[in-house]
Order: sequence, then C-alpha cells, then structure tokens
Amino acid sequence: MRITEADSPATDLSRDDNFKLMRLLTALVVAATHSLWVVYGLHPSNDWPLNLLMQASHCGICIFFGFSGYLITKSLSNRPDLFRYGVARFLRICPLLFVASVIMAFVVGPLVSELSFHDYYGDWRLWAYVPFSTFAYPDMTLPGVFVNAPSESEVNISLWTLRYELIAYAGMALIAALGLLGQRFVWVWAGAAIFAYAVITYLTPLRSEVAFLDHGLRFGFAFLMGILLFSYRHIIPLNFFGVVFVVGLAWLTNSSGYMEPFRIIALTYTAIWIATKPALMQPFNRLGDFSYGVFVFHWPIAQVVLQYNPAISYPELLLNVLPLALMMAILSWYGIERPLLSSKTLIAWRLLGVWSGLRQFGRRAIEVMTVYPEDDLTQSPVIHEPHRLQRETLPHDSSHIEGVFKATAYHPPHSEMMPDRTLPAGGHVPAPLSQFGRQSDTKIAREVSLPRGPVSSSISASQISPGRGVPPRRLR
Repeated sequence: MRITEADSPATDLSRDDNFKLMRLLTALVVAATHSLWVVYGLHPSNDWPLNLLMQASHCGICIFFGFSGYLITKSLSNRPDLFRYGVARFLRICPLLFVASVIMAFVVGPLVSELSFHDYYGDWRLWAYVPFSTFAYPDMTLPGVFVNAPSESEVNISLWTLRYELIAYAGMALIAALGLLGQRFVWVWAGAAIFAYAVITYLTPLRSEVAFLDHGLRFGFAFLMGILLFSYRHIIPLNFFGVVFVVGLAWLTNSSGYMEPFRIIALTYTAIWIATKPALMQPFNRLGDFSYGVFVFHWPIAQVVLQYNPAISYPELLLNVLPLALMMAILSWYGIERPLLSSKTLIAWRLLGVWSGLRQFGRRAIEVMTVYPEDDLTQSPVIHEPHRLQRETLPHDSSHIEGVFKATAYHPPHSEMMPDRTLPAGGHVPAPLSQFGRQSDTKIAREVSLPRGPVSSSISASQISPGRGVPPRRLR
C-alpha cells in the first residue's frame, strides 16, 4: 500500500465533476421532505402536494444509492484493497454518527426531555443510544425526548437508510474479494440480481408483507444501476439522448405496475450524467462534501425547532432547518470528516501494523510453546529452532566467571552438554553464524577469547570484554 495522488485530499477536493454538488442538493431535498414528516407526522394525508413531496424523498434516496454504487465501484476498481476500503467506509459513516449521537444524548436530550435530570440519566435507553446509533440503528429512543411531537419519540429517523447502505458496502466487499468486479463477471451476477428483483416484485407478495425486503430491493436496484453505469461506462453512453430515452420510458410506464424500476433507472441515469459532466461550480468542489452532515443533522434540528415553537408552519420550519443543518454539516466536515478521510491511508497503515504485530506475536507464541514428552513432564522443552545462545549467570560465590556468554544449543532431552569447561587450544570459542539459526538471532552472538587451559578463578569478569579478548599482560 502506498499513498498515491488519488488518495490525497487536495486531489479529491478539486476533482472536475459535480458529485459533491449533486449530493448536497439531494441531501437538501431529503431534509426538506423529512421536515414534512416532522410537522405532519410519519403518515401525512394523501393530498397531492404532500404526496409529491413524499415521492421526492424516495427519489432523493434512490439517487443517493445510485451515486454510492457508481463511486464505490470506481473506488474498488482503481484501488482493490479491501482493508483500506473497509477503513474508508468506517471513517465515512461511524465517527460522525458517534459525535452526533453524543451531542443528542448528553447535550440536547436533557434540555428537551420531559423527565428530570435524575430520571433522564438513570434510564438505560440513554446509555444504549450512543453505541446503537453509532452503527446506524435508527430505532433507539431517548427517555422523554420528543414524546409530544407529531413524529413521537423519533430522535433521528433519517438514519434508517444507512443500514441498507452498510449492507451494500458489505456486498461489494464480498464481490471484490471473489474477483467478480471485472466486466466479464458483472453482467452475470447483476443479471441474476435483476431476475431475482423481478420475480420477488411481480410474482410474490413478499414486498407488501416484509418492509425490510421492500426497501432493500428498491435501494439495491438503484445501487446496482450505479454499478452497471460505471462498469460498462464504455458501452453505455451517458448523454442527453440517453436521458430523453430513459425519462420517456419512465413516463410511459408511470401508470403501470412497472413504474418503479423504470423510474429508478431514469433517476440514476440522469443524476449520474449530470454528476459526471465537467464541474458546474469548480470552486464549490474545493469547499468540501457537506451532504452527509446535512443528512445526519437535519432531523434532530427540525424536531428541536418544533419543540420550542409548536405552531410553526412548514415553510417557516424549512427556513430554520436548512441553514442550521448546512452550518452543522460545514462544522462537521472541517472538524471531523475531512481530517479523518485525509488520514485514512495512514490509519489503514497503522491498523495493518497492529494486525501484523499481533499475527507475529501469535506465531511466535505457537513456536515457543512447550511440548513435553509424555513420559517425563519435567524435561526441558523441545524448541524447533535448535541453535540459540543462552546467557548463563552464575552465583557470586562461584569460582567461575559471572556473565560469560556460552555457546550452547537446545537439543532433545536425552542429549548431553559439554562435560567440562576446558577450552580448546588457543582459548578461542568460535560462534559461526550458521549455528545460530535466523539472521535476527545473530544480534546476540558473541565471541569470548580466553587463555589456554582451564579457566582460572582469579580472573574477574571485568577483565574479559566480549569480542575484544583479554588484556595483553599474561594471566596466571
């Protein structure tokens, strides 16, 4: 792994496309439609203005998933590093969710809760809210918070789509790990996915019975369209005539049962065509990507505004929510998201280093594990690295030299060590590198030059210097 130009934040911030602008506009549309739920509840009337806004919310979320499919496929195709991919996805989603959850639970929550501080902080839901919300679980509530709002007790319902996003990320990681991101493979599993979508949608009642499956298929189909538009970008042209064609298909099928897939195709194709055009506002790309911050903060802000002004109208609520959400998004981008995303390669390196160290420690622990013979559990261990140096420290009252490095070897228990300490002629104990196993073990290798014959007890340890021999005067 190495840091490339594409990894640097400067390159990412100044790229010549409109993805950041389109994602911010889409996030603002979603915030506007969610504010409708804040005012009128989760099930507003079917009047055509409200229904149109609700449809705009679903369209905006499908566009988000189309963008994700396109950009995630691009990222994995350019840098097929699954570890770095996982780190980048985690840093993109979880840190901001953690900060937003802490602010909501411990700063805003006590101020808007109907309970006293003692009851609020003594409720288990407060302490479970942050860990669950950090990993995109939207159904957690806070004690006494927003209990009288039209969307009762909903702290941050906008997070409900992130679970599908995380599932899509995991699916892409699995596909990349299996080596199925190439053009010759994508059409196979994509075709199978589209076939499954058609069968479940038009031949079974599962989507009307299982809400999780209904939303998952809708968002998954949009994500798949983004994958196909990038994988076959040299075959499927992105141009104005294509936009006219797909929008025409969506209009022709608008009153039929086949409306949903053609509408999703038209939305993702048109949005990605606009996003891949040369940047309409190049200076805006240098500012940052504020879409995720708007997406995370807009719902709690709308609920708090309504809490302190229950009679506020929908247009007035929008005039308060959108600027405040954008301000929080800018602060979160420069304070949390941008520093972490700029350091994602370094963080991945650090985590890889920790993982590598743990693996080496585990292998080393297994290597030095003691294997005792079955007949005698008191014998010395059998080590699979047969030649190593051992430091022998003798008692102070011994007649031998303290601190002598002696070349020994670990052998099976029945082996015999040297019977005496008589040194060979010349008084030189060699320590060839071949006897000490791996290269890293040679760091402890020493040569000790001693006088001929047996070692005299009158020699002190200070008179012997490892690697330099004895003083030049004759020792007796």
